[in-house]
Amino acid sequence: MSLWDSVAGLTVKVDGYALQRRESSTPSGWTRVTTAVVLDGDGANGEGEDVTYGADDHDHVPTDLMLAGTWSLGDISRHLDELELWRGDLTALKPQEAVDILVVSAFPDDYTPTWTSLIGALHRKGISVEALSMSYSVPRGDCCKR
Repeated sequence: MSLWDSVAGLTVKVDGYALQRRESSTPSGWTRVTTAVVLDGDGANGEGEDVTYGADDHDHVPTDLMLAGTWSLGDISRHLDELELWRGDLTALKPQEAVDILVVSAFPDDYTPTWTSLIGALHRKGISVEALSMSYSVPRGDCCKR
């Protein structure tokens, strides 16, 4: 049994949460911005952090995440996976937002370009994620399964 399998059924009670924008000036002159998500429930709290390089990305973090309730760790994890924290078109990044790598989640060997997926949006711009996945020596497959 994997570690994830042994903890996925644990109960998580969320009474509420807070979003905390944090900014820090770096020696090189840019401002590092993160958004901390602080969950509280059943007398305990937990904190996670969303980190991106674009400070304005944190201006659009939704404030209505609907997290209150009693969940299994697996269920709340799946719920958080489904939330759209990035608002906008990732296929239309500005030059100053350029990235060297984009990690895309897909079912094993299924790069079907559906209309609402990033894979589909890239396909409409003439970029085949399937072709790209075959052309680079990057870890694929079971490396990231829970």
